[in-house]
Amino acid sequence: MSARVNDLFHCTQSDGDSTVGLYDFLSEPLAKKKPTDSSYSVAALDDSYLNSVAGTSAGYSADSDADDLFVEDSNRHLAELMMNPFTVKALDSIIFQMDMPDDQRFSQFTKMFRPKMAHQIFGCNEIITGYRNLQITLNILPNSFHVRLNLIYDEMLNNSRRGEIADNIGEKFMEWFPHKTDSYEAYEDLKAKEDYTKMFGHNIVSFKDETEKSKFHITVCDRKDLDFLEFHKRFQGLIVFFIDAASIIDVTDRNWYYFYVYKDVKLGDKRVGHFPIGFCTVYNFIASGKVRIAQLFILPNFQMRGLGTRLLGTVYKYFNAVINAQYITVESPCEEFTIMRDKLDLQLILNNSVFNSMNVIVGYSLKMETAAKMICKICPTQIKHLYYILRCFYTKGDPEQYEKFIMYMKKEVHFTYKKKLSRVKTTMNEEEKITRLKRIIVEDCLVSRRIHNDVKKFLKSIKPQLIFLARVLKEK
Repeated sequence: MSARVNDLFHCTQSDGDSTVGLYDFLSEPLAKKKPTDSSYSVAALDDSYLNSVAGTSAGYSADSDADDLFVEDSNRHLAELMMNPFTVKALDSIIFQMDMPDDQRFSQFTKMFRPKMAHQIFGCNEIITGYRNLQITLNILPNSFHVRLNLIYDEMLNNSRRGEIADNIGEKFMEWFPHKTDSYEAYEDLKAKEDYTKMFGHNIVSFKDETEKSKFHITVCDRKDLDFLEFHKRFQGLIVFFIDAASIIDVTDRNWYYFYVYKDVKLGDKRVGHFPIGFCTVYNFIASGKVRIAQLFILPNFQMRGLGTRLLGTVYKYFNAVINAQYITVESPCEEFTIMRDKLDLQLILNNSVFNSMNVIVGYSLKMETAAKMICKICPTQIKHLYYILRCFYTKGDPEQYEKFIMYMKKEVHFTYKKKLSRVKTTMNEEEKITRLKRIIVEDCLVSRRIHNDVKKFLKSIKPQLIFLARVLKEK
């Protein structure tokens, strides 16, 4: 589970800004509407003017064709590269293997898993050159997360005169796994010293997984514990393979908070081992009182079991009760995280009468912001996002109310246009102002042509949330 991708209908401004500018694509062509100010109104444009400014009579179709050609060229180039026997796909070559104690060799931990992405290490094509039949195994000690990089291949290119030099895989991994070892002997020494009962941090909640009766703990870790910080440096390297645009955080910054999920495993000598399976990092902006969830990651073998939701809910409670934050925001959430977060937030606010069907259909109000903030410190942008989901759900069975819902969203578009136009600085001269306005107008009008497709995308994007609402309300 990760938190890094722009969601279509979820504002990715992580500072809690309540401005809504997310629904540009829902407006129908504004040339049909009567302009209020012919000098600055987007509505005053006709197609001929738009085409003359855009430089094409096909609107945005030229850009689409260019994108298609780019993708086609990229695919052709990749196909040519893959014809070389010394070129392999990184996603097919990399394997992660947890080295559990001998008595746990058949546990959930020992299942091998592969990366989801590798472009930050091996480039946009995610290919490795210079090796025939390459296999990269990252052996991981499950408690300390010491890593051994193990390369197996039939042949490696090394002809500098002809420019046939194999990728330096160890060097490419160094940024993300600076403490890795390539030595089997060094790794075995670390394995012999592995303390499987070690658990960093203070336990703030424990719970059981009903499916297999496993016990889990969520801890908040000491930012002054140097051993923990070294451990986190090793663990967080995994995110580059699962979180888009991943970055290593500066552990010397004391404003970071670290939450870890541990799973209990009974060892053969009757001891209980504690194995980390995920974490969440949160940054506390002390001056503003806001906190930002930066990363949330669960190991692939333990995803789709509700552990991410448990972890997120625990973070909510901690910053609500212990830190008393003003708002909790999220940095660039991916689609999976957005769905998970929306479901949790909806479940938390549904018990409040402010969010019942009658109040939601009437319209958005500041009472909703106040209520949601009191419940779980939800930022205004996320509250507005949840409101759209709820209103879509409550009005979908009523054509008249659903039409009002769409019209309400179109008003948001006009608000967005006005906000963009207001950004034209009064200090600009007339020529600069006209150039700036034309660019804004073209961007907005080109986007507005995508109405029908993007409405479908919106409805599709919130389908999991609507299904979740139907189930939860049915159970009440």
